[in-house]
Amino acid sequence: MKTIAMTGAVAALIGLVDAVMIKPDVYGPEGENYENNSANYEMSRIGIDITTKGGKDLCKPGDWTTIQYVGSLKDGRVVTDTRAEAGGLGKTFALGAHETFRCFDNAITQLHQGDKATVKCPSFQVWGDAWTQAPVGGEPIPLGSDVDFELEIVECNRNPEFTKQTIQPVTTTMQPNKCMYLHLEEADHTAYELVLSCQDGADWGSWWPAKYCMLEHKVEDDESQQWFWNDKTGGFHN
Repeated sequence: MKTIAMTGAVAALIGLVDAVMIKPDVYGPEGENYENNSANYEMSRIGIDITTKGGKDLCKPGDWTTIQYVGSLKDGRVVTDTRAEAGGLGKTFALGAHETFRCFDNAITQLHQGDKATVKCPSFQVWGDAWTQAPVGGEPIPLGSDVDFELEIVECNRNPEFTKQTIQPVTTTMQPNKCMYLHLEEADHTAYELVLSCQDGADWGSWWPAKYCMLEHKVEDDESQQWFWNDKTGGFHN
């Protein structure tokens, strides 16, 4: 009798397992608002729990996408928050073009415009082993950290809009006999103002150019950095 009882219990258990495995969810427990049947490895490492449903159309690779998110480490420490960074305007990128975390490129293709979701990203799809300072707080993010995001899809399903390139008119607000400095545009993103400076090279020897130019830190009243517009010749001189 014991053997028969055990056999019946095992059969019931096997039947239960078979019933559970009919529609596997390789993502793990994702909540009642999410279903996944993909066996893609990178996708299988991401957890997605949709907390608020948005529209009906899935976000597609190539869409211009705008998102807001808060990212936290497993110990609960917030390390990134789009609403607290760069004016709180969110992040806009072309989905699937490697312009954001790999985790987002993968997970957002399972979401819709207006969706809000908890997205659990493995470290290798976020910062990985790169030495990174947290955008919020500025502390180093531990290497190999998994990150959980509270993610909102503000917009997707939008094609990129390209501005038609046309020949621009040559205009200027420069005035004759008014001193100006010609600065390097890239220097706007640094702590140093770099300007064009041209000097007489005759004193350096016959092999040196009569006039040579370079970028230097701006120094007020340095004549080698001062430029003037000549209406008659249509050019600069210093």
